[in-house]
Amino acid sequence: MKASRTQPALFDPVDSSAVICAFFDFSRSYISAVSANLWILDSDRGRVHIIASCDEKGGVVAQQLSDGDIVLEALESGMSILRAAPETSTHGESSGLWQYAMPLGSGTVRGVVTLGIESDTLPEIERFEQAVEHHRMVLLGALAFHCTQAREDSVRALSLGIQELATAVDSESILRVALNHAMALLKGHTGSIMLLDGDRQVLRIAISRGLPQELSSRTTVAVGEGVSGWVAATGKPLVIEDVAKTGRANGGRHGVLIALSSPIMDDSGLIGVINIGRKSQEGFLSHQREHLNMFLTHLATALRVADGSRRSRQTHLTTLKALALALELNYPHAAGGKSRVVEWSSRLGIELGMAPEDLEALEVASVLYDMGIDFSALAGGSGGPLTTYERGLLMMHPLLAAEILEKANVMQAAIPIVLHHHERFDGSGYVARLAGTEIPLGARILAVTDAFAAMTAHRPYRRAMTSTEVIQELKRCAGTQFDPAIVELFCPMIDTGHASC
Repeated sequence: MKASRTQPALFDPVDSSAVICAFFDFSRSYISAVSANLWILDSDRGRVHIIASCDEKGGVVAQQLSDGDIVLEALESGMSILRAAPETSTHGESSGLWQYAMPLGSGTVRGVVTLGIESDTLPEIERFEQAVEHHRMVLLGALAFHCTQAREDSVRALSLGIQELATAVDSESILRVALNHAMALLKGHTGSIMLLDGDRQVLRIAISRGLPQELSSRTTVAVGEGVSGWVAATGKPLVIEDVAKTGRANGGRHGVLIALSSPIMDDSGLIGVINIGRKSQEGFLSHQREHLNMFLTHLATALRVADGSRRSRQTHLTTLKALALALELNYPHAAGGKSRVVEWSSRLGIELGMAPEDLEALEVASVLYDMGIDFSALAGGSGGPLTTYERGLLMMHPLLAAEILEKANVMQAAIPIVLHHHERFDGSGYVARLAGTEIPLGARILAVTDAFAAMTAHRPYRRAMTSTEVIQELKRCAGTQFDPAIVELFCPMIDTGHASC
């Protein structure tokens, strides 16, 4: 956390930014301080991290004068340290700078407060050290509160993340939930999840936040190369505590100062890598990394289950396609129409921006929508014009198909598409006389592609219509039988040959 210098009469004693700014103002009454940093010790890792900074330039000088070495020395010795710092520029001119570090605490909560001091001679800090005791206790209290609050926030984020993972049903929603909660867990400003392409042994960004879209879409990292590739190859997490200096991570170009990459894996092997970046100098604490590892274990399980479910559904769909094609053999005049309807419906669904789960439901419906038709009972199976009785049977097939699919425990989202694919946009269709957007989008798509398949199929009593004739008929019926927006989208596909007769 960084804050510009302020001079409040009162300040929140548990707000580390307010505390460090109050300390900074206090110190300037005794010495020529130009910056102040509050550091905390991560005892499990033996690392120190800045949790708050203050100076008259919004933290710029504080960052320049941050030095982890003097902080560790002060912690190890238990004594304050004053020493000269490398000369740098302040207020547009060169001045002598000094670093001062004062240790805080001696138990489980330990830290250091550092000051950058501007002086051409050795600063006189005796009077300052005699008067600082009250502020030392306030600083220690802010450290203790920071530790407690950080752990509580981390546990809360972990718990919520695991709960939401349990309710996500597909890989896309799982990845979205995972990245949001991982960034909340680590208080990250940027993040990405890369998934392993096992065949090519490369990582690709599946989802990202805080990064340019063009970077996310084109980034590919080979296993073993770069930060993410190293994490994937070794199965070990990696923290880069000064991204800008290492030049090893793309995040350095996007304001990231510290970054963490961790593998997503289980007993079956690597699934991917998660990358989290911070635009502040506050480091990743041990409990945050521990909780992230726990969360990633749940994420790996969720992704494996989702992939297994997807494969199972794909196998089920393949079986259903084979069944539908077998039924099609009983009516040779419809041969090949099924696969074309599936292809065109899927293309239209993608163009219209349907979600993956809705596209899957549309594909299932496109395979099974005429399951209720007994082709052998229609005109003796000859393909001739239908009688009034046969038309009545045909109008029943959406209801019969929906009932069959419900009893067969097929994807529930596909059933409304099947049930309503003979509704008309003007409300004069069947089975429920729905109109306009009351008709499910998938059913409106299927109405167009099914009609196209029927019009371009040869029948004993008529020839197949040409592409030009089909386009004219679709446009003529747009707004009455068909959704005009879908017709407008589909006709150019016919013109360009993407939907062939």
